[in-house]
Amino acid sequence: MKKVINFGALAISVGMMLYSCNKESVTVNEASTQNEEAYAIKARVGLEHEVEKRSYKWVDGKLDCSSDGLGCEVEAVYRSKDGDINLSEIQVLKLIEIGKVDLNQYFVRNDLRYEFPSIYEDEFFAKISSGEFKIIFEFPYMQIINSRSNLEMVYNYERTLSNDNVVSALRMNGGEYDKKAELNTDTDNPVVWKCYDPGDNCKTSAIRFNLDWVKSNHKYLFPPTIENIENVEVTQNENGKKILLKTASGKVYGIEL
Repeated sequence: MKKVINFGALAISVGMMLYSCNKESVTVNEASTQNEEAYAIKARVGLEHEVEKRSYKWVDGKLDCSSDGLGCEVEAVYRSKDGDINLSEIQVLKLIEIGKVDLNQYFVRNDLRYEFPSIYEDEFFAKISSGEFKIIFEFPYMQIINSRSNLEMVYNYERTLSNDNVVSALRMNGGEYDKKAELNTDTDNPVVWKCYDPGDNCKTSAIRFNLDWVKSNHKYLFPPTIENIENVEVTQNENGKKILLKTASGKVYGIEL
């Protein structure tokens, strides 16, 4: 299902922005001048915000948005007479850049209505501001969770992985293998390992990943080896989330999320 919002009637006044979707006046954050200007320019050329939504279900912890319906946004674009702008790419690049922060606070303190116009709709944004809705980004999914821990909306960015800019951003912002994975190999105890001493086979990721997704897509963790990864171990407990990659020759690469 596709949703189209016409921004052709958008106008900018001093210190205020008129959002044509619902005629809401919003105070512009002084720190968002460049974003405001970009938004205004796109509005003047008759920009349309078009969204493709599907239904969603979870299969083995991974998101499946292949069926018709609502609830899962799989693609968003800005359309104009000058061509299309891939909004999904813009969104996920921004989320990767932001990194591990409280996204509710970030969206409230920063004006991201150009990147995420749907989130800034009146009632929706009010619930984000109050904390009734919680924004969680674990690549490649951004989830909007309500106070009952139910999913209100989810953004699936798997399609953006065909974009070189997104893959480069994951590589550049995901951290370096500049630490040492120290393993406890006692077979009578759970595997315990540390990732803080200098080395070359462990990293602390600056990006949150969905553990179920990354287990079968571990190449996006970019381990520094040409060997195939034969085994992927994922642990999640009160001390955090960790992934251990093992090659056929016995090399190990650790990632702390």
